[in-house]
Amino acid sequence: MTHVFALRGSGEFTPKVLSEHGWPILSAIHPVKLEPGKTSYYPVTVRVPSGAGAGQNDVLLFRIGDGVAQALTSVLYRPRLEVAVPAKVEFVPPLSYVRARIKNGGNGSDVFVVSLLDARGAPLFSERLQIAAGEQKEVAAPVERADVYRLVVTSTLGKTKKAALVVVEAASYKPGGPFRLTGHLTAAYAYPRNLSFSVAAAGALSDFVYFNGAAGYALGALPAASASFSWREGYFTVVAGSSYGVAVGLHEGGVAASLSLSGPVPQGGASLDISRANGSYGASLSLSRDPAFRLRARIALRASADDLTTELESDELGLYLGYSPTQGQLNGSAVYSFVYRAWPLDFRGAFDWREGRPVSFSLAADANPRRLSMGGKISWNGNGLEHWSLAAASSSSRLQLQSPLPLAFGLRLSDTRLKAFANATLKLPSPWSDLNGGVDAEYADGSFSLVASASSQASSNKGMALWGVATKLGWPASVNELSLSASLGGSYLRTQASLLWSPWKPSLGTALNLTWPLGGSLLSASVKREWYSGETRLGVSASMPLVIDLTDGFSDLFGGRRSGVITGRVVVDGPARFKSGIPVRAAGVEALTDDKGNFKLLVPPGEHVVEIAAGKLPAYLVATRAKEKVTVPLHKTVSVSLRVAVRASLQGRVAVEGVKGAPQRNLRFAIALENESGKSTFLYTDSSGAFALPALPPGRYTVRLLADLLPRGWRVLKGAASVELKPGASSAVTLRVAPPPPQIFKGAAVQIMEVKPEADSVPPGSSPLVKVRLRGKTDRVVVVGLGRILGVLLPDAKDPTLWRGRIRVPSDFQGALPLKILAGDGKDGGYPFFLNVNPHAPWGLLRAYPLAKPGQTLPLLAHWYAPVKECWLSVQGRDVALSGSGSDWRGGLAVPSDARGRLRLRVKARLKNGKVIELKGVVLIRER
Repeated sequence: MTHVFALRGSGEFTPKVLSEHGWPILSAIHPVKLEPGKTSYYPVTVRVPSGAGAGQNDVLLFRIGDGVAQALTSVLYRPRLEVAVPAKVEFVPPLSYVRARIKNGGNGSDVFVVSLLDARGAPLFSERLQIAAGEQKEVAAPVERADVYRLVVTSTLGKTKKAALVVVEAASYKPGGPFRLTGHLTAAYAYPRNLSFSVAAAGALSDFVYFNGAAGYALGALPAASASFSWREGYFTVVAGSSYGVAVGLHEGGVAASLSLSGPVPQGGASLDISRANGSYGASLSLSRDPAFRLRARIALRASADDLTTELESDELGLYLGYSPTQGQLNGSAVYSFVYRAWPLDFRGAFDWREGRPVSFSLAADANPRRLSMGGKISWNGNGLEHWSLAAASSSSRLQLQSPLPLAFGLRLSDTRLKAFANATLKLPSPWSDLNGGVDAEYADGSFSLVASASSQASSNKGMALWGVATKLGWPASVNELSLSASLGGSYLRTQASLLWSPWKPSLGTALNLTWPLGGSLLSASVKREWYSGETRLGVSASMPLVIDLTDGFSDLFGGRRSGVITGRVVVDGPARFKSGIPVRAAGVEALTDDKGNFKLLVPPGEHVVEIAAGKLPAYLVATRAKEKVTVPLHKTVSVSLRVAVRASLQGRVAVEGVKGAPQRNLRFAIALENESGKSTFLYTDSSGAFALPALPPGRYTVRLLADLLPRGWRVLKGAASVELKPGASSAVTLRVAPPPPQIFKGAAVQIMEVKPEADSVPPGSSPLVKVRLRGKTDRVVVVGLGRILGVLLPDAKDPTLWRGRIRVPSDFQGALPLKILAGDGKDGGYPFFLNVNPHAPWGLLRAYPLAKPGQTLPLLAHWYAPVKECWLSVQGRDVALSGSGSDWRGGLAVPSDARGRLRLRVKARLKNGKVIELKGVVLIRER
């Protein structure tokens, strides 16, 4: 929070600023000089701690000379809502729960409304939670079917909202776990009916067979049961009870056959269907008191691709023929469907012959162009015309009419009736849903009817509620009715009530349903009353979940799993205690090794890659044989062997052999570590010459001292060492160097006194400026690194002891760049230093006053770590060119008059190679 104090007076003062609660003062306190008759503004920025609670106040005391002012900083409520919801939920009938974790990450207490909506947006559950700052609560929303739901959490005070989709799908067995059947047990009583019991379960018996079964019994009636087994090539169903039957179906490729028989009234049927690329063909036989035989065919006809004159896009012919010998009936039909100039057209012809009756024929046609659907039918026999009809329908959208309401309308005319209809949808404001209305008019058999209907729903997410209203008005009077419904409830009790009133029937009905979720069970009660007839119906039911885990032996009777088995062992080079818990995966299935390093994976048959999950491998292990490709047959077992090693540690030091009389210096030495494959790692020792690498793969390594980076005069006594790192063990190496022998310093022709790069950290590809101060005379000063000259320095025109120039940082280098200043031929002076090359380092410095008023113009200075061709300022989508050359560019920032809060700046420049670089900054906008 920035407070700006207006200062008036005369003299030079140093303010004193104090926060009541000790909140950090970010502004640097500097002296200020006041002039008579002028007002100076002094900004002070205080940082509000992240843990400050909503409503907390802090007084900023500002004292200057004899004047004292106070500024109040009040902490507002900062909402922060975190919602954790599972992406999928397994549904076990009759009830499952969507469990969500709600966390209040804000700085104050808040009330959150949690609502669960179905796919249509109707509320199914709602609960209000009071959650203190930093706390979290869990909520469980019950669902009664597998579907896609939307969980919405709304902050009452913060006005924030978060929503998430939750997929509730039927529970299935877990990979590697037992197959299971899920269902429910239900007991119900409905007055005046009898008490009944039922059980239903479904699930996979194996990877080859799926089961669906149910059984029920009502007092005073016969028990009933059904069971269905389905597999990839067919199904088998059996039903028993007051009626019984059996059905079987088989299909292979494009051929399918079925047979069914039922009783006690003998019925049955058989069918054969053949599907081909150009159509389908079938035959069926009805086995009943009146057996019948039917043939059918559907043939796809193709227009010639070489016939460019045809406008026929596609066509299809359907044929049907049926014969019933006991009724002496023969009938048939033909359908020709095609698309002509994007118009779908259907023509149908049919005949029907029965013994002792004349043959009747019929013709029909349907057309569905883009704007209108129309059709007609005519039928006749030997006695003349039997029936005819015409129909047409369209909508405002199909006709492209500018209608305020989306309309659909149609007309049907026949020899016996005339009927017209129109439907419309009206958008209503929240919380009401769309109002759906329609009008139907019909004249038939000398009577006329007109019915107008409308319906809509309203919902509230704050307290779970759903209201509905529907009405019918028209003639005759018996069609008039009014229907009202309401649904209320929350976590543990849900209520549904409805009212149906028809004044001219007469009819007045009410209904009330109560539902109690109880764990995984569901209890419900209902009462219905028809007031004119005096009939009352009561109902009570209880349903509880049923989960049956099948044994492997039982599942093997139905084929078991459609998989093979991969067994194996992960060999661990190192202590045996690391063998357990190593993740191994194949075909999306993952397992952990046991305490002996063994694992087992069930995978589909085929070719798979078995590998160690390197991303989940503990940090102290490294995979040395990480994967292997195998072919797994169905119901067969293959074995593999993988290998990991416990990481080793390497410790070492560079020992300085002391020379009597030599000065002792703390130096950091550059070390190269190279493995057997030739890959190198570079590091520096600490100031005492020690280094440590705690997690290396086992193997043989070579440790080398980078002698080129030693100070001048130092000698290498032992510059390399080989070491064998064993799994889980620690090894040590020692390298040796010697400082130059002591000598009397007589001075050199050139001495390097000081080196100043303009930045310690620069991005790759930059050219930072380096200043070097020398003592002595020389005609050449260069900067060398990576085995080549990276910069040439030139003497300053005014100060011959100062040399300056730019270093060309390689664009493909990252990390610590070792550099050395060489003067003359390099024998008189040498000075090593480093630059940190980081791709995230800034390209320069941006200087601008941090506080401004709307409409004010602020001076701006951009200094780049490389010469640029052009430079411009981007603020609020506008670009303003800056003036300058090389590395320094200047300009003015015109603060927009509508700027508020923080104004974010971007200063961009283009390098000589065309690359665009940028700097970022922020200016605080004060209101007055």
